[in-house]
Amino acid sequence: MALTPTAIYRHRTSIECALSILQDGYFNPVSEDPLNGDACMNLWDPQTNLASNITKTGVDIVVAWYGTPAVRGNPRSYTPLPPATCIDFNPWRVVITQHIPKGLLRVLRVEVVDEQRLDDFLQSKFWRAHTPCGLRQEKLRLFRYIRREIRAKDCFLEIKWCRFI
Repeated sequence: MALTPTAIYRHRTSIECALSILQDGYFNPVSEDPLNGDACMNLWDPQTNLASNITKTGVDIVVAWYGTPAVRGNPRSYTPLPPATCIDFNPWRVVITQHIPKGLLRVLRVEVVDEQRLDDFLQSKFWRAHTPCGLRQEKLRLFRYIRREIRAKDCFLEIKWCRFI
C-alpha cells in the first residue's frame, strides 16, 4: 500500500549538490546549532517567494514529506528549531529540521531549472572525465543515472549535520 504524502516541496540547489544528496542519502545543513536558522533543509512551495536568498541553483529536488503537517513558524523568533519538524515560514521558506526518522522525506524527482548551469556542469572536467560524448547524450546519461539512484535506494533522505575535516 502506497502512503500519501502530507505535502510536496522543492529544494533548489546545484546539480553537484543534488548528486551528492542522492548518492549519500542525506542532506547536510550548514550548521548543527538549533539556534542557527540554517540548521535545516530549506524548501519551498507555491506560497514561497524565491526572489531572494537562493545561492545554489540549477535543479529542484522534488520531495514528498510524510510527517505531520507543517507548523506555522515565527520568523522573528530566536527560539531553537525543534528537531524532526516541518516548519512553514512562508512567504520566505519552509524548513525541515534535523534528526527526522528515515522514511519521512522522500525524493520524487529532480527537475532542471537552469539549462545553462546544467550544460556548464556537463562540460566540466569532473563530468567529462568519465565518458566524453555529445551534450545531448551526456544529459540523457545524467538523468538515467539520477533516475537509477532514486529507484534503487527508494530515496528516503535523512537531514544530519556532518563536520568535514
